[in-house]
Parts: sequence; C-alpha cells; structure tokens
Amino acid sequence: MSPLFTAIVVILALLAVMGIVVGVANDAVNFLNSALGSKVAPRRVILWVAAAGILVGTLTSSGMMEVARSGVFYPGQFSFQEIMMLFLGMMLGNILLLDVAGAAIACISLLCVRIPNPARDTTRKPDLWREFREGFSAMHAIPGMGWFFTLAIVVWFFIMPVGVMFPLMTLQHFGGGAFEMSLIEIVWGGGALVGGAVMGARTYRVSRIVLVNLMYLVVGLSFALSGLLSPAGFLWFALFTAAAGISSSVFNASFVSVVQTRIEAGMLGRVMSLYRSFGLLPAALGLLGTGFLAENVGLTTTFVVAGTIIVAVGAAGFFIPSVMRLDRNP
Repeated sequence: MSPLFTAIVVILALLAVMGIVVGVANDAVNFLNSALGSKVAPRRVILWVAAAGILVGTLTSSGMMEVARSGVFYPGQFSFQEIMMLFLGMMLGNILLLDVAGAAIACISLLCVRIPNPARDTTRKPDLWREFREGFSAMHAIPGMGWFFTLAIVVWFFIMPVGVMFPLMTLQHFGGGAFEMSLIEIVWGGGALVGGAVMGARTYRVSRIVLVNLMYLVVGLSFALSGLLSPAGFLWFALFTAAAGISSSVFNASFVSVVQTRIEAGMLGRVMSLYRSFGLLPAALGLLGTGFLAENVGLTTTFVVAGTIIVAVGAAGFFIPSVMRLDRNP
C-alpha cells in the first residue's frame, strides 16, 4: 500500500473515533431531550429505558445492517482508489461540515433568539402518564391540531424509506457511480439547508397551513415523478431530489412554527415529545421495510407509491376545515 493510502487509513481511523463520540452524543440528545426536558420520569428511569433500547437495537439490527452492507452500497462496483477517496470525502464532510460548522452555527443562532422559561411547579413529582395525558389534552384542546399531527406523521412515514433508497436508485436504476451518488446526497442535504435558510430569513405573509400542505404536494410529486423517470433521466432526478429537500425543510419549519404559536409554552415540551414519539415509531417501521420494498416491490414503484400517498395527504389537508383554521389568530 502506498504511503498516501496508509495516511488515508490513519485519518479515517481517527475520524471514525471522533464520529462515534459525536454521533453517540448527538443521538443521545435527539432521543432523550424530549423525555428529560418534559420530566416524564425520573432521570435514572429514562436512562435505564434508553440503555435497554440501545441493547435491544444492537441485538436485533442484523437485518438493517445487511441492507446497509449489501443493498445501499456496493463496494464491488468501485476500484480501491475510488472507495478510499469516497470514504475520506464522506468522513471529512461529516466531521468538519456537519459537526463542527453545524455546532458553531447552531450556538451562534441561539444567541439571537429568546428561549421561554416557563415556571415549573416544583411541588409535583414527575409522573409519566400524567405528563402524557396533559400533553395529549393540550394538543386536542385546539381544534384541528390532532389532524395536523396525524398528517405530518403519515408524511414522515413515507419520506424516511424513500430517503434511504436514494443511493440504491442512483446505482441500480440510473446506473450511476460514486460521483452521482454523492451528488444526490449533496442536493438532498443542500436543499434542506436552503429551505431552512429561506424560512429563517424573514417572516412571510402567507398561511403556514397552506404552505405545509403545498410542500407535501411538492415532496410527493418529486418522489412520484422520480419513480417515473427513465434510466437516462438522472439530471431530472437530481432536480426533483433538490426540490424535495427544500420542501421537506420548509414544511417542517412551518409545522414547528404553528405548534409553537398555538400551544402554551408550559405544555409545548410535552406536546413536542408526543409528536417526536409518535413520529419516530412510523419512521422506524418505514426504515425497517426498506429492504423488503426494494427487493419485492421495486425501487421505482416504491417512489411512485410513496409520492402518490404524500400527494394525497397534502390534498386532504386542504379539505379539513379545522386544520385550515389553525393559522388564524386564536
């Protein structure tokens, strides 16, 4: 092995260690912030439940690992030099761009906003079921909010497996390689960043409910049209992927904004915990079905079916009066 590739292996090993440390910490924050923030149970109970979940996940994840190993990425289609450069680029981008730059931007952004700190009743002990009931009641106390949550969860259920299939679609249907696969990941992630930047740049005088429903339609049409493309339509696939990335970020920002303005600050943590909890389960089920869909249903058919359902959800949102009234002044 040449000195260049030896150095690359050493760099990859160091970045892998950094990635594991940062990744574990990031996942811990993502999955535990809702439970710890809303104090649904004592801290020790929450950590024990999380530890048990990690143990069960690692012992039962062989199927998903097989999908990742043999389905999403095919090392046999690349040369040794291409694989080394691909891994190095992915690791550098992950560590330097996502972790370092992302953390810096996030910390600086927090300096520009006011974070509410509602008073807590220190006399009441944490109770999981009471907190659950309070959050559920606060959500359903606002007409249309339950339907609003349900539509969003259904959309994420179909977005997750399609997002995982981007590399498969690039390699198998469009006959692309490392460059094309990286390009699709870039336009998807870049589109999400663009959508977030657009929503954060200013306040738009448009109904956020209409915006959410329209973005559902754009995401669904992007997926469905991608599934109808011929193997020669990779450029259109990249454009549709960018549109879906932008739209998913816009509707997520608009959704959170509606919830934050309609739910009382003291109940917001409980309500968002419910949303993340109920949204995580369908998303996990969708990811688990990725391998089955790719092998038995087909990549293009999965894109078309998922896109069509998302379009139907977006259209249905316009015909639910209580949902359409959510953005009006309470």
